[in-house]
Amino acid sequence: MRSRLMITVSAVLAVPVHALIWLDFEPTSVTATALAALGAAVAAVVLAWLPPHGRYAAQLGNGKRNAAVAQPAGAVSG
Repeated sequence: MRSRLMITVSAVLAVPVHALIWLDFEPTSVTATALAALGAAVAAVVLAWLPPHGRYAAQLGNGKRNAAVAQPAGAVSG
């Protein structure tokens, strides 16, 4: 939970800074980097708050947060 909160806070604080860089008259390389950082910040917030899915969600639903996950047939565990 703390990691989600820290990702959200840092991304929200980064967005105005990179938006100012984007809107300023900077060289093309700086503008491109600022746009990439803006996209990464938005993607980080969205992906951090997506609900669990797949086998992980099934474990959470059964109250088995740290239970071993069944491996598919033929899988090698190392």
